[in-house]
Amino acid sequence: IKDTNSNTLLEALRYEPGITLGAGEGGTPFTDMPYIRGYSGQSSIYVDGVRNTTSQNRDMFAIEQVEVIKGSSSALGGGGSVGGSINLIPKVAHEGDVYQGSVQGGTDNYRHIQLDANKDF
Repeated sequence: IKDTNSNTLLEALRYEPGITLGAGEGGTPFTDMPYIRGYSGQSSIYVDGVRNTTSQNRDMFAIEQVEVIKGSSSALGGGGSVGGSINLIPKVAHEGDVYQGSVQGGTDNYRHIQLDANKDF
């Protein structure tokens, strides 16, 4: 995630071999629509090993790592895509004080502000 400076799941997966990103009207998807090895992976997205099939664009701010497992995911989760699955590992608190933030802007009145604070008490 740090290497690609990704803000969304689709940006994090953009350069992963074997993954195609679906798009809605106008080329912008309303939800995360990854296709793994040609099969829809939307129903095989997990958060810390728990299936999360909600239709949403996932912000990568609270995610520390993205795991892509190619091949049938039913062996791991009991059901899912033939192409594979995606597991999102959330951030955990670390020892010590850490403060991070970013500000972005763009066309069409795009604004994105992120702040992260980890305070050691």
